[in-house]
Amino acid sequence: MLERYGQYVDGDEASTLDIIWGIVSNPFRLVVELVTPVDRTIRYLLGQWLPLAFIPAISPASWSIAGFPLLKLFLGKGDSVLAITIRYAMSVVPGLFYGAILWWSKHPRGLKPSFRRFWVFCICLSLFFSFTSNPNRTFYFAIPDSIKPWVYVSLPEQWHHVNQGIRPLLAEIPPDASVSATTYLVPHLSSRREILRLSMLELRNDEREVVKMDYAIADLWRLQKYAPAFKNDRGLLKEYVNLIDRITNNQEYGIIDFRDGVILLKKGATSEEKAVENWLSFRKQVSLT
Repeated sequence: MLERYGQYVDGDEASTLDIIWGIVSNPFRLVVELVTPVDRTIRYLLGQWLPLAFIPAISPASWSIAGFPLLKLFLGKGDSVLAITIRYAMSVVPGLFYGAILWWSKHPRGLKPSFRRFWVFCICLSLFFSFTSNPNRTFYFAIPDSIKPWVYVSLPEQWHHVNQGIRPLLAEIPPDASVSATTYLVPHLSSRREILRLSMLELRNDEREVVKMDYAIADLWRLQKYAPAFKNDRGLLKEYVNLIDRITNNQEYGIIDFRDGVILLKKGATSEEKAVENWLSFRKQVSLT
């Protein structure tokens, strides 16, 4: 609640009721949050409306069905709430589409040949923007992520990394072990009962006990590739390197394998000499500035 709606309350803790009261008791702040940032709010709405030829903008049904999900997004803070390419947008889509369907059912004359051509143009434009924006780097193998500095990971290069680094280390983790992993490794391990996203290493288990994860695995190769162009990746790379230094220096975890920029650590284990050598060699190549 505080991460998304902490701007409506004072202090470090707040319940749902506290947030609601903060919104109701300050209507001016509510209005400001609804429309700011203005440019991103407008771009978000245009992006959602474009595939449907902007019909949701004039459809009362779209506004009534999708209105509350939109309100939830517009009242929140953070870069991700107005990102059309991640899961938060899914709560808005059904209402927009069904509202457009209801509008067309009441205005069949609106589907004239000229409008159909315009609609096809809008769909093509939406597909063009979807591809060229490279959402979540989905088309990394076709479109460079950055031109200056040049950042491009080819498909053969990615396959090689998967076969040389990711799969062998994932295979070393027992199926019943708890694990903390970097973002793009989480889906491969998500069927486990106890899994966290690095850099979290503790959770409260089913017995209500706070325990350390049995294993930690990090794909640093990927972050090293993107760090020259993306501030967020540089920050994560620095965070993970410092975390690995800390938990290995205090012998909380040991490095049991390191291949092609992927590191595997085990709780309470003694570090493997070859894995440590590979890690230290990789670490010298990493710039933390």
